[in-house]
Amino acid sequence: MSTYYRYAGASLPTTVGIEGPSGMRRSDGRAGHISFGPYLSLKPGQYAAGFRVRRLEGSASRDVTIDVFSPSHSIIAYNRTNAADLFEDTLSLLVLEFEIDEAADATEVRLYVEAGVLIEVDEMVVFGRKQRNWGGQ
Repeated sequence: MSTYYRYAGASLPTTVGIEGPSGMRRSDGRAGHISFGPYLSLKPGQYAAGFRVRRLEGSASRDVTIDVFSPSHSIIAYNRTNAADLFEDTLSLLVLEFEIDEAADATEVRLYVEAGVLIEVDEMVVFGRKQRNWGGQ
């Protein structure tokens, strides 16, 4: 059984975002979580989570942080990217791979922007990564 979740940017909670066109969410220049949620129950395993984002004109060259959080596990994984490294003319993919050893309830994937960062969030995905055996063993 595979795990796959997909959410439009504007469908997730925000503390510093505004509704953009076509289901997107835009940051408003303040520091905070532009997107978080969706409070998933995940079984032990390997996963990847990510956001499809685009840098907007006039964005500061400050960090965007993606993390995976669960109340029972605290921060499971995180990664920082400078907004200047995101594409302005097409969507970039911010991906974070993580593993959990025991079930995690109310799991969130959060996208935090520093003050002055202007981005647009198209969608967020979470999916299970199955261990694959590429050898003949």
